[in-house]
Amino acid sequence: MLNVKRVALNTGVMYVYLIINTLVVLYTSRVTLQALGFVDFGIFSVVGGVVLLLKFLQTTMTGSVQRYLNVEMAQNRPEGVRNVFNVAFSIHLAISFLVFVIGETAGFWFLRTYLVIPPERLVAAEWVLHFTILTFICTVMTVPCSGIFSARENMIGTALINLVATFGKLAAAIALLSTQHDKLQLYAVLVFAISAATLLVNYIVCWIFYKESRFRIVRQKKLYRELAGFASWNVIENLATIAKTQGTSILFNTFFGPAVNAANGIATQINGQVRTFSSMINTASNPQIVKTYASNDRVSMYKLVFQATKISFFLMFTMCLPLLFEMDLILRLWLTRVPQYTSEFSRLILIDALFVVLSSTLLTVARATGKIAKIQVIVGGMLLLNIPIAYLLLKQGMPPYSVFFVSIGLSLMGLIARMVLLRKRAGFSVRAFSGRVLVRLAFLVMMTVVPVIAFNLYVPDRQAQLIANLAGAPLWSVLVMWFLVFQPGERRYVIAGIGKVLAKVTGKGRRRAKKTPSDESEPEG
Repeated sequence: MLNVKRVALNTGVMYVYLIINTLVVLYTSRVTLQALGFVDFGIFSVVGGVVLLLKFLQTTMTGSVQRYLNVEMAQNRPEGVRNVFNVAFSIHLAISFLVFVIGETAGFWFLRTYLVIPPERLVAAEWVLHFTILTFICTVMTVPCSGIFSARENMIGTALINLVATFGKLAAAIALLSTQHDKLQLYAVLVFAISAATLLVNYIVCWIFYKESRFRIVRQKKLYRELAGFASWNVIENLATIAKTQGTSILFNTFFGPAVNAANGIATQINGQVRTFSSMINTASNPQIVKTYASNDRVSMYKLVFQATKISFFLMFTMCLPLLFEMDLILRLWLTRVPQYTSEFSRLILIDALFVVLSSTLLTVARATGKIAKIQVIVGGMLLLNIPIAYLLLKQGMPPYSVFFVSIGLSLMGLIARMVLLRKRAGFSVRAFSGRVLVRLAFLVMMTVVPVIAFNLYVPDRQAQLIANLAGAPLWSVLVMWFLVFQPGERRYVIAGIGKVLAKVTGKGRRRAKKTPSDESEPEG
């Protein structure tokens, strides 16, 4: 049965975490850019991008592991959870070995042959490659633990561990300002050290609190085949998603050099925070979506899908408004020295992210059904067109920001394709989703953006414009969402989440309140 208050609490925890995390990461980027300079910052971004092209191997398995762990949890099979965790650990160990071999051979060859690196910085770039490979392996090996945290819906533990790692990276960036060593080389080493420590903490916490994470050898070949087989259908779409980000970075390096890579690196930092925001908000609802499907409770599942999509988009949209309207000012205050094209890249990436978040819960539904082959082939194949189209545009002399228009268009097409395909495979109602979610969110955008644009056009006072763009737009978005877009059941959902978070913070949530029917399931309104 759907536990609305649990989802609301997790959503609230993730939102608070992401606000803190975003502020720290953005400040860390400023310090890092100041310490490294445009060229070294660009080198770090593009060389890291070469390694992260292999990230599709990690993201492909992540969805599979979380899906199987959630199903075993929903059916109350502790032994099954333990088997899935240990199989996942073994598979990710093999993936780590594969990443190391490919990175140190093909990655090194690509760095030496194709990347545009100043000769005097080639040795430092090689250091970045080696330690980025090790950092990525640490990230890969945290996936089984992340799956346990997600299945147990322990968002507080996830948030705390990630925040410690974020502050560690800030400390590493500050250390660069006073070092006499090669700053690019030192930064690569420090980032690896933080990732290794984060990996160790994840496994210690899992070992202490979750018995199912105790390691043992599992010889069930069928389970290995099931996890790997389910993941294999995710390869195309995950490869397309990674290629869109990291492939774009390589294209910029090929056509424009490290200076534009610096701009793309900054925009990617913003994109990373926004994507993390959307993924973490969905992390709060995804376990419940899979569990309600596994319990054959389709009504509750789609009710949660509609609510989670609306709330995720609203939170992201509200957070993006000041950035979209005042990106130039925010970048100047944040970075002091802003690489060319950073503003254009950042705005377009944020718009693309808003389209992507609309698809996130639909992807979870597809994974819950297990019927993902056709969806992944069609949608993934569509998204893979991003790089060849972008290459053709740049080859014709188009400006670098033109590639992001391609990405936005393909993200919209991917959303439509998922809706149509889920209608046949999961009984998904395109009409209901369009009417209850997409139309309402389009109304939110129009009612928020149009008045603010009109105010900027007809009120020349710059101070008044700043107030409207930085404070007025987000506040107006909240009011429109609350009174004109949310339905009564969704308002109760949000209020329950806020109350649950406050109770947790003040310690009053330990006393178990008497349950009412609304504790378990809220009407759509």
